[in-house]
Amino acid sequence: MGDLESKGIGIRQATYLLISCVTLLLTFGSVMLYSASMHQEGSFLLIKHLVYASMGLGGAVILAWKDYQWLRKHAVALFMVAVVLLGFIFVFGEVRNNARRWFVFGDVISFQPSEFAKLALVIFLAYYGEKNAEKMGSWGHGLLLPLIPVGLLLGLIFSEPDRGTTVLLAALTGVLLLLSGSRWSGFVILFLIGVAGLAYIFSTQATPGERFMAWLDPEKHKEDHAYQIWQSLLAFGSGGLEGMGLGSGRIKINFLPEQQTDFIFAVIGEEMGLLISIGVVIVFMIFVLTGLFIAWNARDRFGFLMAAGVTFLIGLQALINMAVVTNTLPNKGLSLPFISYGGSNLLFMMAGVGVLVSVANHSLKTYGMKVPEQVESNELFQP
Repeated sequence: MGDLESKGIGIRQATYLLISCVTLLLTFGSVMLYSASMHQEGSFLLIKHLVYASMGLGGAVILAWKDYQWLRKHAVALFMVAVVLLGFIFVFGEVRNNARRWFVFGDVISFQPSEFAKLALVIFLAYYGEKNAEKMGSWGHGLLLPLIPVGLLLGLIFSEPDRGTTVLLAALTGVLLLLSGSRWSGFVILFLIGVAGLAYIFSTQATPGERFMAWLDPEKHKEDHAYQIWQSLLAFGSGGLEGMGLGSGRIKINFLPEQQTDFIFAVIGEEMGLLISIGVVIVFMIFVLTGLFIAWNARDRFGFLMAAGVTFLIGLQALINMAVVTNTLPNKGLSLPFISYGGSNLLFMMAGVGVLVSVANHSLKTYGMKVPEQVESNELFQP
């Protein structure tokens, strides 16, 4: 078996494994969402979740079938649309929980533009990294120039306010610039800027000292600033190794706020136990490894950067969510991909999966492997 054929088989197997991970997370997430919300909403949130999942699946299939090169052609336009939508949110957006993040249409339909901005940012940075491949080692092209548009986008998200998404996308920007060839010293500077930004965020919050101490000692502050995280930790403690049983959890009944979104991992811990919780972590790890394998074997630099960006986006968001729920990180409000309730997030996470599969499919062409739209020709694809 030749090297090209071996690589092609590896990409195909990685793609099947990635799709299996997403399918497993979506199925398990639907079950846990119904369990988390059945006492307050019945089946209403589950039905909406399934509708969004179906729409996301349709979009993922279309993106997987199309050549991802069309995203390169429209990368700047997609980024500009994201910035415009984020600007419009301050005029037409609806305030929920002291934040203006949503466009609301009717009683049941809402759209969160920051979710679209996540994918648009990945595509834009992949385009920028490929276009300026020979210049990324300089301070100007490798750090200063990309930070101007990215800073505008992050500033709009920060002002909603959405601090969790800001931190996530700032970290993702640093990773993609580093993969594009930026200097390590520039990456260190970005990290220091991020730490300074977090310190500023913390200092501008109400009673910052109490909030910091609440994170360090949630039991002492369980009646005020650490109420939500303390309830989450109680859920994990109640679940133990094997859990209390599906649907049998108690913490979700008027004790744990946002149990169907940001804190659904706590419901999993209580009802399904530590072993299943670790299983969820392992599935996300497999997803990240397969996504990075697809990225590494992409046919071109743009495909590599975009696939790596999508993989890190989903992996970092999952990591931050689970770290917050277990009090490893302060609470900043990010959903758990494919599992938490949230239509906009699910739609664009599924779109990201479609992009990953598209990169894999067109890499298979490069290695002479057949893909669904290539049924009569075995010619190698020339990028």
